[in-house]
Amino acid sequence: MDDGTTQSLPSSDNQNKNNKNTHAAAKRTRIPCPLDPTHTIYKDMLARHLKICPKAKLQREIQSQPFYRQDVNTGGHGGDQSHTTHSSEQREKKYHRPNLETRAKALALRILVVHQHVFGGPHPGNPQQLTLEDIEQACTQLPLKDCSDKQLQLGLAQAIDSYHIRSGGPKHLQQQASLLGHLQNLSSSKTNNNNNNSQPILMLELGAGRGMLGLVAAGSFAAANRHVDLIMMERAGTRSKADTILRNHKSKLPNQCINVEQIQSWQRLQCDLAHVHMPTVLELHKSQQQEKNTAVVADKETPTQANVDSKAATNDDVSSSSNNNKDRQPFIMAIAKHLCGAGTDLALKALYPIRDQLQVCLMATCCHGVCTWEHYVGRDYLASVLLAEEKLQNDNTVTAKDADVPPLLEFGPEEFEMMRLWSSGTVKDDGTSSADNGNNTKQPANSIAEADNGKRKRKGTEIEDETHCDSCTTDSQLEGKVTSVVDVVNSLQLSCGVQGLGRACQRLLDYGRKQYLEQVLFAEDPKAYVDLCYYVPSSVTPQNAVFMASRQGYKVLADPL
Repeated sequence: MDDGTTQSLPSSDNQNKNNKNTHAAAKRTRIPCPLDPTHTIYKDMLARHLKICPKAKLQREIQSQPFYRQDVNTGGHGGDQSHTTHSSEQREKKYHRPNLETRAKALALRILVVHQHVFGGPHPGNPQQLTLEDIEQACTQLPLKDCSDKQLQLGLAQAIDSYHIRSGGPKHLQQQASLLGHLQNLSSSKTNNNNNNSQPILMLELGAGRGMLGLVAAGSFAAANRHVDLIMMERAGTRSKADTILRNHKSKLPNQCINVEQIQSWQRLQCDLAHVHMPTVLELHKSQQQEKNTAVVADKETPTQANVDSKAATNDDVSSSSNNNKDRQPFIMAIAKHLCGAGTDLALKALYPIRDQLQVCLMATCCHGVCTWEHYVGRDYLASVLLAEEKLQNDNTVTAKDADVPPLLEFGPEEFEMMRLWSSGTVKDDGTSSADNGNNTKQPANSIAEADNGKRKRKGTEIEDETHCDSCTTDSQLEGKVTSVVDVVNSLQLSCGVQGLGRACQRLLDYGRKQYLEQVLFAEDPKAYVDLCYYVPSSVTPQNAVFMASRQGYKVLADPL
């Protein structure tokens, strides 16, 4: 009998339908989203997902920015093929290339010898006898220049605290203070000259992260009554950014050594440095400043006849000042603190188109374990010094004990890959380093790294930026083979241990970058100052090297800005 009610499907039919859907879903494959691997998608819905993925929208926004040029700063500098020492005749003959293990041993020994030669360290007759202490004492050409004391005496810690800036603890503060001191010394001849006070400063922080170094540095020059504009460039969004301080926070301390409120303008550009066309960035900044100057002059125009006379002089001064700043090129500083691996090379390459306008460059390096041959800017310089035909001082690479190890005959992608992997040795502990003996009171590098790792495991204010740590390496075809740093050190019985070999690799990688700075970016200025040094002790951070350059030289200020 039909009573007008809707009949539901039998329960068995519902169960069959659900089973079919479950089986169909089980057959579908989930894959990581190619735009954002943090989430997965069904493979058969890839095309649809790429249109609606939030990451895709963000990527389209980034690519639409006027300064975006796909891969404009990639490719590194120098030949991208292997450099060799053997002649064309040797190549025509069937040259038998040594196996990978033999080449790795030859490279390791050569690295130790060249490091001591380049940086002025002790030269024992046998490179296998070099200790970690010998590597660390190679300070004739690589000294420790810690400029933090004067900045801290001026009350930098109190000024940072007054703006509620999260510096990351005492170690971060010391690093920022030392880098700030170097930056002031690099620009001292210009910033302290009253005839140049009208020249605006444009500070570019590359790989800015939270932007705290740029914030403190720009605030320092602003406190010295300089016109400062700050541009921060970072590929990813970050939390606790300097932007919040610049927007909202004001200090109640009088006469502090940093004055964030007086920073004239600031902006954050979200884009990978590989794609930033720096000349366009400068053009956009110039246009923005011209519009701002025009607006300032318009705002100063008097609304009534009564105060025309009283403000006429002010208008003339503002207009004159605006015209002077508009006509004068900005004093451009490029800075970076712990810019990871290849990011440093991309930053240096990005500065190439504006090298004639660049006045000061200061970059603290980090994460050598994620450098790449493709983007490295020091390929030719590194190959040249490692393959130098002239005999280096005490260069007894082939010893009676290791007569089967030939001299280094080539340097290319594989050799660079080995150096990259070995550079992570500074945070390893194989127990072979002679630096941790009873006669040495200095804390070894691995103890520092372990202590810092422990700090990262617990919540606290002392969060050391070894989140950018050389234990991070990218995937390598050589990993797990006979070229691992521990295997090479043990097979050669190197007294310096993995830490010594890793340290030498790091500094030679930075040496190649310093040469690019000197011979490319600042090549046309014979008065330019270029240096590579340690800016804080290794007990503060194992990543304590900085390379710097200035067209004005380097002058230590008796009284910081």
